[in-house]
Amino acid sequence: MALPESPQLTWGAAFANTWVFPGPVDTPRTLSPSIGADAESRSGETDRWEDRQDEMAVLTVRMVPLEDVAGVTGYNGATGVKAALLWLQQQNVGRLYPKPVAAPGTYHEVKLRGYDPEGDVIREQGGARYRVGPLRFRDVNGTAFTAW
Repeated sequence: MALPESPQLTWGAAFANTWVFPGPVDTPRTLSPSIGADAESRSGETDRWEDRQDEMAVLTVRMVPLEDVAGVTGYNGATGVKAALLWLQQQNVGRLYPKPVAAPGTYHEVKLRGYDPEGDVIREQGGARYRVGPLRFRDVNGTAFTAW
């Protein structure tokens, strides 16, 4: 059974499919707020270049069951985690709800970045569940992740 604050990700045509995480994500973090540089011209004018990165969330989802179980999305199946990751890997947009109970309706429209199906999905100890991640999601609207 999914925990009350289990994140969710909707995906597919018209966001019709829902990946319900088994519980809170492991080691959620955002990348540093910004990197940049200042430059001063000969006339004394200062320019600032900045590349924001706080719209990138990095997270790991643990204890993903092989099949759907008690409201938690399983790894296998037509609308399972594997199908969601393959769909997102094609640079399609999903909606990530970090706290669907505490903040219903609050989501980030995200794209998956740098996903490696060979290295980012491994079996948990005992082999009955998967660990998926680290997954890197970028908010396509540039909104900073603050809900973790």
